[in-house]
Amino acid sequence: MSRDAIEEIRRRTAGRRVFVIGVGALDRGDDGFGPALVRALAARGFPRGWSAVDAGLAPENAIGRAAREAPEVVIFADAAAMGAEPGTIALLSADAASEMAPSTHGISIAALAEWLRLTVAADTLLVAVEPKRLGPSETRDPFIPRTDSLSNEVAGALAAVVDALVGTD
Repeated sequence: MSRDAIEEIRRRTAGRRVFVIGVGALDRGDDGFGPALVRALAARGFPRGWSAVDAGLAPENAIGRAAREAPEVVIFADAAAMGAEPGTIALLSADAASEMAPSTHGISIAALAEWLRLTVAADTLLVAVEPKRLGPSETRDPFIPRTDSLSNEVAGALAAVVDALVGTD
């Protein structure tokens, strides 16, 4: 599933304006995949016409900005229980998110994707990664979340998705 997903990510984003919405919490283990992807993309540098936002646990807060930027592709990035091996990457139509495990977000990604399709006619995709562990990270100070709490499996998936999106140049 992961190799095909990586190739499909490359194919669906090549030469197009892309807006990435990272969903999740950095201080909750592999749930931080989405925000970690946004940070990794920012560190690598976005291709022209691309942007990304860490939406945390409220992806609906990023939808207005996505609509204003009128991308051709919107990618929601989130950890999702799919019943696969940890670190498995799947690329799905964002409306398929409603068929997966129940959402922990206020408004479902599927509903947000539908609104974007109707508003800006963007392709809406979900890059989902199977988590290994979800839960609070151990830190010395509970008010400072860790950003390095991804499992090795999900960290490897993160690197593969970054390379698929922005290349290895």
